[in-house]
Amino acid sequence: MSPSRTAQQALALIVNNKVPAKNLKELIQHAKANPGKLNYGSAGNGGISHLVPEMLKTETGISMVHVPYKGTAPAFTDLLAGHVDFMAESIPQAVNHFKDGKIRVLAVTSAKRNPALASVPTVLETGAASLDVVGLYGILAPKGTPAEVVRKLSLAFKEALDAAEIQKTMADQGSEPAWLGPEPFAAFLAREMPRWAQAVKAAAAKLD
Repeated sequence: MSPSRTAQQALALIVNNKVPAKNLKELIQHAKANPGKLNYGSAGNGGISHLVPEMLKTETGISMVHVPYKGTAPAFTDLLAGHVDFMAESIPQAVNHFKDGKIRVLAVTSAKRNPALASVPTVLETGAASLDVVGLYGILAPKGTPAEVVRKLSLAFKEALDAAEIQKTMADQGSEPAWLGPEPFAAFLAREMPRWAQAVKAAAAKLD
């Protein structure tokens, strides 16, 4: 059962300062000129930080070596140290280091700009690719949960998401409310699953 989608969050496509690319088009050009010489870090095999770069690779034809880590923190540490060239990372993780000039954020993966990184274009804006991907947050219930209970849960989540305090907290974290009720959320998941299944297959991804 799918009571409610609650929020969504774009990823930031980031490089360390040793990479010469100043924007996504330049990164793609650099990767094509140096096939297999760039790498990208992720929080582990099969997660969104692994699959989004793989989607970018498939669409643009670039070659980058995947370096899986046991979580985001060690991957990001190596990015800052210059051992990892590229990452698709959560916006909260990227914002402070971007403002301090320690990394470059080339684009965000959502269809519209993120308020936490308002100066950074979307991938679609760059014209370098058609990637439109966000991480989602939702609430699921066990199969067989009564429909009335599911409906009440969903409406309670919507009420919480409508609160100004919650919306501000989410915005500060680079997220945005994205409520969907049970039926629309179930339809959304049905549309998304084949897309991610294709990405997993293309990447030959296996869970750690």
